[in-house]
Amino acid sequence: MANINLVNPVPYHVLETYFSEVGHPDRKIKYLRKTGRIHPIMKGWYLLDPNPDNYSPYLLANLLYGPSYVSGLTALSYYGLIEDATVQYQSMVFKRGKFLTTSVGTFSYHHIPAAIFNLGVSQIQYTQEIRFLMAEPTKALYDHLLITQDLKITGKKELLTYLEYDLRFDVENLSALNTKLLTHLSKYGRKKRLTGILLNLVISV
Repeated sequence: MANINLVNPVPYHVLETYFSEVGHPDRKIKYLRKTGRIHPIMKGWYLLDPNPDNYSPYLLANLLYGPSYVSGLTALSYYGLIEDATVQYQSMVFKRGKFLTTSVGTFSYHHIPAAIFNLGVSQIQYTQEIRFLMAEPTKALYDHLLITQDLKITGKKELLTYLEYDLRFDVENLSALNTKLLTHLSKYGRKKRLTGILLNLVISV
């Protein structure tokens, strides 16, 4: 077998290379899949160990389609800023959006302009071996507002009501949001007016 350190999750082409010294690596992979020693996520991707303690769906979100970073409700839930758990893993991309249904969950990817893609994004050290890209709280909330359709918000009071009662956002943490980032996004991002309302709300609390 090739001298490759397999890391969970693993793409098919890496498994092929790993078993390249076997006469037919594709047969080896089919055998491992049939015997339950590797677990398909979706076409082209496998888990070596399906135990949730040994892989991260957030890293998987980064890998399945990208460049991307985890954001929106998924990131807000991760930070404990909203009460409800999310039913899908939301991410942002600067190319066309996509929805992927896998054996471990649904992953949604939403378009964001390339000019603001990298702003407010950090690498999270999940475990010693696992790291992934995720929006910081301010960018995650901005991204959620960006991809949510039919928001009829014209002022701070309406936005605060939406955050507190519809989104169930922890409004006590509004003052901790990054006003410098919101200022930049209100000038160069999308939904500039709504972003400006959010900025004014954060400043006023």
